[in-house]
This record gives sequence, structure tokens and C-alpha cells, in this order.
Amino acid sequence: MCILLGILLVVLGIAFLWLLHSYRNKMKLIKSLRLLLSPRETGEEETEMYLQSCTPEDRELYYLISENVNEEMYSKNLKMEAELHALQNQINPHFLYNTLEVIRGRALVQNAQDIADMTEALATIFRYNINRPGDVATLQEEIDNVRNYMLIQNCRFGDRFRFETEIEDVEDGILTHVLPVLTLQPLVENAIYHGINERIGGGRIRLKAYLTQRDLLIIISDNGKGMDDVTLQEIHRKLVGASEGLPVEKKTGRGTGIALTNVNQRIKFYFGKEYGLDVKSTLGIGTTITITIPRMVV
Repeated sequence: MCILLGILLVVLGIAFLWLLHSYRNKMKLIKSLRLLLSPRETGEEETEMYLQSCTPEDRELYYLISENVNEEMYSKNLKMEAELHALQNQINPHFLYNTLEVIRGRALVQNAQDIADMTEALATIFRYNINRPGDVATLQEEIDNVRNYMLIQNCRFGDRFRFETEIEDVEDGILTHVLPVLTLQPLVENAIYHGINERIGGGRIRLKAYLTQRDLLIIISDNGKGMDDVTLQEIHRKLVGASEGLPVEKKTGRGTGIALTNVNQRIKFYFGKEYGLDVKSTLGIGTTITITIPRMVV
């Protein structure tokens, strides 16, 4: 009987020590969690004092919990940001389109046809940029987008710019040919701000498109100020560097060729390195950009 009582006491003692050890570990875990989840209440000084009093095993436990908590909080923040952006993308376009439609309606009531036309063109451009289902467009869609852009620019600057088109091979489906969305408009914008905008009487931008046996060629030319040899060589260097995956130095200011580089990169990404932009320019005469992409219609 005494032996059984002794064994029972030993078992109870071991159980008590095990419970005490578990309780202490749980308290350490709670302490670690409190320090991690309530940094404003505890502060860095208390956290540092706690870690100094810990054994190496306890510090390892703290850092392990810290890593997991930080990853969880980072994931939650990313999810919240994604949900916010999705909500913004749902709200902002509708609000914008409705507002532009109200402005257009009031302009028509006031017989301000130019304001109504500009507002309608702006709304169409926004729809083209925001609500597209994919990242390619037809040549016709790209040209229509440029026409809307030019309408707005002429409203702003008093009809200083002429936009002309010459489209060949219409019967062969050239207008349904696909190319990366926003290929033409950035090049036309570049021609305005870095070419013809400084001409006293404005200028002309001409777009010509035709098919060869293998390719679609789109030529955008202007009668602007052109580029000197140094600037043209810098543009060529950036186009070649971007096509070979080399880092391109981003600068601010005029004549940096960022729009050309971006369009060139996207064309090469979609169709291959042998396609893209070719730029020729003569100072005082103007600039010509030739876009080459493989012949492909939808």
C-alpha cells in the first residue's frame, strides 16, 4: 500500500511539473504574442528587455512567431489593397463617364458644340484605355483613338495640328490587323510635343499604312523641328538597348524617347525581336517613325 502511494505521489509530482512547464511555455507564448500584436502598448524598450531575459530557445520562439505574424499581416494588407483597388476601378470609371456625359449634355444645351465634341472624345479615350478586355487592338481602333486624341489637342491649341491618314490594302483586311493597344497614340503625342508644337503655325502628322507579303508597315511622319545627330543616336541606342533587355536610363525632360522605347519593347514582346520601330529624323525637316509587325488579321 505504501509503495502504491509512493508511486502515485511520484506520478502526481511529474504531472505537476509537466503542467507547470506547459504553463510557463504558454505564458511565454502569450507574452511573445502580446509584444508582437500590441507594439504601441509595449514599445521597443520593453520588447528588448524581454528578449534579453529570454533563453536562446525562447528568443528563437519569439522570432519564429514574429516571422509568421509579419507574413500574415503582410498578406492581409496586400489583400486589403487589392480589394480597395478593385473597388476604385469599379467606382471611378462610372463616376467619370457620368460626369463627362453631364458636361456634354449641358454644352449641347448651351450650343457649345466644340466643348460637347471634346467631352465625348475624352470619354471615348477613357473607355478605350480603361475598359478594354485585352491588350491588343485592331488598326482601325488605334486610328480612331488617335483621331479622338487629335480632336482634343486641336480644341486645346486652336486647330494648330493636322492629322492625315493614307490606308492602303483595305480590301485585304488591313484595318482588322492586330497590334498592341496604345501603339499609335504615344507616337503621335511624341510628334506633337517634341516636334510640331514649337512651330509657329502648327504642323502636320501623317499616318500611312500598307501590307507587304510578310508584314504590316505603319509610317508616322511629321514636319516638326526634327532631331540632330546626337539626339537621334541616343534614341537608337535606347531602342537597341531595350530590345536586348539592357536597363534603360530613365530621365525627365524633353526628347528622352521614353514613349518610343515603351512602344518598341511591347511590339518586340508580342511579335519578336525582328519587329519594332525604326526612327529617322532631319533637323529642321521632321521625323519619320516606321512600325513593322508581322502580317496578321483577325
